[in-house]
Amino acid sequence: NLIYDLLHKPLFTPMAGGGQNRLQPISAKDVARAFGQALTDARLSNKTVELGGPRVYTFEEMVDAVASALRRKRPKIKIPLFALKPLAFAMQTFQKNPELTLDQLKMMKNDNICDENGWANYFDWKRFSFEESLQGALSARARGLGNVSRGQVQNS
Repeated sequence: NLIYDLLHKPLFTPMAGGGQNRLQPISAKDVARAFGQALTDARLSNKTVELGGPRVYTFEEMVDAVASALRRKRPKIKIPLFALKPLAFAMQTFQKNPELTLDQLKMMKNDNICDENGWANYFDWKRFSFEESLQGALSARARGLGNVSRGQVQNS
């Protein structure tokens, strides 16, 4: 939803930190299936398993994928993280549900990817790709089934 919202802002899409931090988005369906298996699979008892999708993307690649699916082309402006600190501080201070926080900026300094061995050791199904999950999310949005944005469920 963050990327969707960014692409609907006027004029340009901001790329915090240059958009090169790496992410490994996972489908909510895959997370639910993994949790379900964890409840019944003795091998997962008292284990921590990192969950991630089948591919690593840069934030910029994810923005490009969403823009392509939406058929929206916006110029991207790369903004250094330090330049966003005052804005993030103001948003978290004055907005009830801030669009950007200082903690989010800290997280953007590091990659958010998982150890693939954990997945391969315990789960044997094919994960949904980001593109498949994206099509499902956009379809649901188009049907007016609502969305999750900044921690709140919003119905269209």
